[in-house]
Amino acid sequence: MKQLNLIYQSLKTIERLLEETLAKHETQELDNLNDYLDKEQVLKYFKITDSTYYRWIAMGRLKPYGPNGALRFKKEDLLKLMEQRRYRERM
Repeated sequence: MKQLNLIYQSLKTIERLLEETLAKHETQELDNLNDYLDKEQVLKYFKITDSTYYRWIAMGRLKPYGPNGALRFKKEDLLKLMEQRRYRERM
């Protein structure tokens, strides 16, 4: 039983480290982009569908900026949203 508990704890540690590494990687990729992102970039980094994208805009999760219907999203807003989603997924 002790060995199973030790294996379980080791796996939990590995999982946490992988999540932290992935989060760092996603943030670094986003850091390399311009201050404003377009729809395709948002879909890619959040791994969401078109319907989720439009629903998030309607819900106010995504706040578009831009003239003449050109929807752009502030990178800092997207980073905050990414962090909120990560926190919720851990609970």
